Amino acid sequence: MSQNETARRPARFDARAATAAAVMFGLLGGGATPRQAGDPPAAPPTASQPGPADAATPPAPKPAAAEPPPQAPRVPAAPSQAAAGAGALAPEDVQALRADATARLKELAPPADGEEKVEPDPERKVADKALVEILEARLRKLDDHDKLAADLAEAARPEADPARKIAEAKAEIADVESRLTQPIEALTPPLFRGDGPVDPASRDQMKEVIAAARKDVADYQEKIAAAPADPEKEARAAIAALKAERDKVSQNLESIKARAEALASAPEPEAPAERRQAAERAVDVRVDVAVEALRLQVAERKLARAAKSAEAAAVDRTRWVVRDRLARRMLEPMEARFRKIAEAQEHDLQRQARTELAKADRELEPIARYRAERQAELLDLEAAVVKTEQVATVSVEPSLEEMKKQATVASSKFARIRQLVEGEEKRPGRIDVLHINADYKRLQPERRRIEREERAVVSKRLADHVNMLASVELSQIEDGLLDQIDLDDLLDRLPPDRHAEATAAWREMEDKHTGLLRRRRDALEQLVRREQATLDEIDRRLEILEEATSFIRTHLFWVRDQDPIGGVTVSLAAGEARRLARVAAGLAHGTATTTGWKSAKPEFLAAAAAVALLPLGILRVRLALKRKLAEMLPPPSPPPSPAAVDGPVAPQA
Repeated sequence: MSQNETARRPARFDARAATAAAVMFGLLGGGATPRQAGDPPAAPPTASQPGPADAATPPAPKPAAAEPPPQAPRVPAAPSQAAAGAGALAPEDVQALRADATARLKELAPPADGEEKVEPDPERKVADKALVEILEARLRKLDDHDKLAADLAEAARPEADPARKIAEAKAEIADVESRLTQPIEALTPPLFRGDGPVDPASRDQMKEVIAAARKDVADYQEKIAAAPADPEKEARAAIAALKAERDKVSQNLESIKARAEALASAPEPEAPAERRQAAERAVDVRVDVAVEALRLQVAERKLARAAKSAEAAAVDRTRWVVRDRLARRMLEPMEARFRKIAEAQEHDLQRQARTELAKADRELEPIARYRAERQAELLDLEAAVVKTEQVATVSVEPSLEEMKKQATVASSKFARIRQLVEGEEKRPGRIDVLHINADYKRLQPERRRIEREERAVVSKRLADHVNMLASVELSQIEDGLLDQIDLDDLLDRLPPDRHAEATAAWREMEDKHTGLLRRRRDALEQLVRREQATLDEIDRRLEILEEATSFIRTHLFWVRDQDPIGGVTVSLAAGEARRLARVAAGLAHGTATTTGWKSAKPEFLAAAAAVALLPLGILRVRLALKRKLAEMLPPPSPPPSPAAVDGPVAPQA
């Protein structure tokens, strides 16, 4: 296109860009007044009434038929004062900007198939392509704005505030500590108070209460072992990273604000294309300021949340500790009370069994004698059942809870060692390396101690319980046959009219026997499960220690615990060489000085002579054995003659 054609071409007017520029200049401190909500949109300027965008240009002629007439701009109204002060966009502003960008992208999209295609000029094509990129980038920024606004709203929820959790935990700690100062009689349930005997129903309730208390202790200990010892110290690295991120976002926001101020103070461009570009830049700067302001608020909220979360973790750990102390303080007297009741009941049952056995020796009537003998056996069995239930209810050392706690502690220590060696956030320092070396030195002795003092004990207990369980299961099968033989013997000694009475007595004793065997089997199964779980925790701990040993052995030489070789190393080596030379010279001088020699003792001379004559004696013994062996072996046979080997020679013709 020639210069004359360009001059004759009518100037295009973009009403959307002009109005957006006016609005954004007004937001950034210009003199334009934003349109209020509900006001009709400004009418597009005409040739007879020039608008603000082309006040400095001559009236443009009527546009060609191929160009669409200008439409009313689709720009958002000015944001509220609160939103503008905070740097964020109001939801209606975000919606208006997104709708405007979407509509303009739809207009700039290539026509669908079948529609009339109008080839734009190259300059217009390049401008439209740049505008599409700007609008797509703006939509992505608006998506970031929505996501950051959602994150900020989520972080501002009252139920997610760590301060609330800290206050609740501190109140609970104060309550538990006040309960710890009370006497133990006020802490234990009423069921465990007093010294008198209890009925079977109360004893079952006591077992349930003790089991629940032991579970609480195990949960508290596991939480304490899993939590870091000093959460605030552990969170320092994360807080430092969040501070660095906050400072970076703050610097970006300041640079964007400076760019916005420079854009607002710049003079209004004269060319229409430059004015359109300035309007788009003003909108983008406003969106950038809003996005970075939200990002800064989210970063500050994350930083405050991280510090509060570390404090909350420390308070939580203190809460688990005091609750564990309270649960242990309540559990010990409850177990002691149950153990005392079980032992008293066991002794009473054994005394009753002896009484029934003595009664059976004095009784002459067959059924009464049978009842006394069977009652003595059942009382002995019930005493064994009570003892088994007492062992299954009261914890023994090493206990399942303690082994689970130790396994969790070993796992946490190994995870920390792995993080120190392989982690990217923190490199191991000299103190950390010393701790790793100390852990490596104690791992093997600790494993041997665990296998000797803990695993061996638990394995023996498990084997004993399994054997007793097998014997009980066999008794459930075999005792029925033996009881049937006893019934047959009893019936043989009684007249037929008393067989029904004997059978009823036998049935009563058989039902008691079956119930006691079932109770003992259930208690033994509980013991087997508990000991197996304890053994599994010990094995898990041993596996963790073995893995930690292999890991440290693999990475031990890659961890630097001393300074690299340098001038200090050379000076240390020189000092060691001088000390070694002085020691060697002192040894040589002491050897060469005859005044320090002492007279040789007869034992030393005898030993020296024996050492000197020993090779000669060994040689003489060897020759004597060789001659003896030659005498015992048969003489060697003479070698065959060549004629015998080759055979007779045939005469030649």
